Amino acid sequence: MFKKFIIFSIWVFMIWNLCLGQSTDPCSSDIFKNCVECQMHESYIYLYGCLNYTCQIVENPILDETKQKIKQFENGLQDIISSRRNVKTLVIKNSPLTIIPSAVRNLVNIIELRIERCCLKLIPEGLFSGLQSLKNLSFEGNQINHLQSGLFDGLNNLVSINLRSNEINGIDDDVFSNENDLPSLTTLDLSYNNLTSVDAWIFIRLFSMRFVYINLRFNKINSFTNRKKWFYVCENFINRTFNFQLSLYRNELKHISDLLIFFPKFDDAICFFKRQSLGHRQGHPVIELAENAITCDCIDYDLITFATKDQAVAILDGVRCRSPPRHMYSKLFQIPLSEFQCELTPCPDACQCAEIPFYESIYVNCSSKQLKTLPPLLPTKTNLNHSRYHYNLTFSRNMISSMDDRFYLSSTTVLDLSYNELNQFDLSTLMFSTTLEELYLHSNNLVSVPPEFLQKSFPKLKVLTLHDNPWDCSYENKFLKSWMMSLKNGNVSLLHENSILCRTPTRLSGKSIFFVKDEEFANDPKINYRNRVILCILIPLFAIEIFALAIFLILKKFKVKLYTYLNIHPFDRDECTDEYMEYDAFISCAFSDRCRAIELVSTLENRGYKVCYPERDFIPGEPTTSFVSKSRRVIYLLTLDFVNTPRCLFEFQISLQRNLEVKHKRIIVLLDSSLKVDQKLLPNDMFNFLTTHHCIDLLKNNWTNQLFYSLPIKPLRRLINEKDAINNNCIFIIKQIFHLNFYKLSFMK
Repeated sequence: MFKKFIIFSIWVFMIWNLCLGQSTDPCSSDIFKNCVECQMHESYIYLYGCLNYTCQIVENPILDETKQKIKQFENGLQDIISSRRNVKTLVIKNSPLTIIPSAVRNLVNIIELRIERCCLKLIPEGLFSGLQSLKNLSFEGNQINHLQSGLFDGLNNLVSINLRSNEINGIDDDVFSNENDLPSLTTLDLSYNNLTSVDAWIFIRLFSMRFVYINLRFNKINSFTNRKKWFYVCENFINRTFNFQLSLYRNELKHISDLLIFFPKFDDAICFFKRQSLGHRQGHPVIELAENAITCDCIDYDLITFATKDQAVAILDGVRCRSPPRHMYSKLFQIPLSEFQCELTPCPDACQCAEIPFYESIYVNCSSKQLKTLPPLLPTKTNLNHSRYHYNLTFSRNMISSMDDRFYLSSTTVLDLSYNELNQFDLSTLMFSTTLEELYLHSNNLVSVPPEFLQKSFPKLKVLTLHDNPWDCSYENKFLKSWMMSLKNGNVSLLHENSILCRTPTRLSGKSIFFVKDEEFANDPKINYRNRVILCILIPLFAIEIFALAIFLILKKFKVKLYTYLNIHPFDRDECTDEYMEYDAFISCAFSDRCRAIELVSTLENRGYKVCYPERDFIPGEPTTSFVSKSRRVIYLLTLDFVNTPRCLFEFQISLQRNLEVKHKRIIVLLDSSLKVDQKLLPNDMFNFLTTHHCIDLLKNNWTNQLFYSLPIKPLRRLINEKDAINNNCIFIIKQIFHLNFYKLSFMK
């Protein structure tokens, strides 16, 4: 009986366990039953295609039912992970997961963690701090946009990190830059993200003793930074074996030389690229740069030159040009080195400036730009590895009439000034040019060259053009023929020599200068006679002009004395005719100077001048401007107190404005010794007037003579008396005529 009971109990227990196992399977629960694939065991969890929602629906659920299902899924996943702490593999794919379950922190035995093609935007800090066994980590296909510092600290066994196809646009400097962190890492996949710049961590991570592969393909990287100040010095890495691969395929790099930011010297870069690498996979280069937006200009010239000479370097494999248009899609190796050039700035308006390292030259083309002078400035070279650069200048078909001195002419190899309007050749502009090889001067207005040009040595000159110029084959330019013959017989190639023709004199016009005989350079008798006649006419005229000028200067210098002793006023006469004036002079002074002003009034009135003195003649209510405008001259007794008196400054401003209106100098300044003409002490208008106009110094003995010279010649009282006399004479004549006519009428009666 007891045995039967034991057997029955065992049978019931087995059935109960079977039923309990079927009922507690998580994959058959309402939360996970809709997953495309679900596997859950003690050592691994695999979920694929749970809740077929897009990330857009997950972020903005419209229906409450959708919100509830997403919440149930996240809570259920949290519970599952919490109940299985021995999980070694956790894989979640194509599911509406927006946050990583916090229970992941407790999976201390996990080896592989993959949450792919979900809706994650952030990896929480400290999530992996206790996961010492983790080897493979993948968050591919999420929406993560940033990697913060300390994210992977302590993961010493981590072998691979897959962050492919996210939205990462920034990585903190300390995430990968510490050489002691992530010692086991061999693969880092950051492809298909939004990175625009990366720091030195890519090189710090690559230089380890094991193979390392960093995948940065299909990003938007256009520059590199070096905030960590890490540099590759060849001597420090001479015993290390390079065993890595860095893929920068399909980014937006414009120059390969951008990588040189990590090399203190160009020789260190050469040393780096010469080293053999064990990091090739199926023939891929150590650093893959194919399908970038490379600009094939002179910036990469040094690196390309080295690469073409050393066929072992694979950094340029598959690299094609994106610009300039003439080289688009061409392989870098197929472009001749002479065609790598850079557009330079600042370049003269409408000109083209380019640097061509192959020729060690800067080409400037300003042809047909209507230039009248040589540009004052030209761009300089950008490539500092070349110390001897020369200019190749084209200024043809402009309106340049003379050669001005310019700094760049001393380092010019080719100078084209053809088809301009050069009428003289200034040798001083080329005195220091020892590099000149080609000089084009044809089709200008040159009639001769300076005799000093024959003595100037241009050791490198090979080509010279002088044709189509109106050469003067007179006696003075007889040396032209011998000079050109010496060029022709020397090392200089004189192009189109048969077109070097004489224009003057008329008897030799159109004749090649090489066929003019020596006796034909003699002086022309007709020209000599004409020159003598012209000299006989010009010399007397010149002497008369010199004499007249001397008389004028003498009168100008002694004009005050002439007026004082001879009453002659040859210059600066202004009698204010056709203007209504009441006073000859208006005197303005400070209150403290009125004693001197009264003496001045007395002196002027004794000479017959009518003077307006404010204290005596002002009418209450009438503005000052009316007295100033009715005075033929305004005299200012300029002292230190005058400058400090607002009324005086106001009167000075009024008369200065009147000066500008009438366009005559009607201000007389009597300058006292107490006042210094200093810009700090005087108003700007007064300072400008005193420094640009003549002032009468009261310390000089003849200051009264200068004053009377500056006044009108005839005072108003004399003019009025003369007018009254004329009027009286007219009245007398009219009366006499009237009496005569009256007498004749009486007689006739």
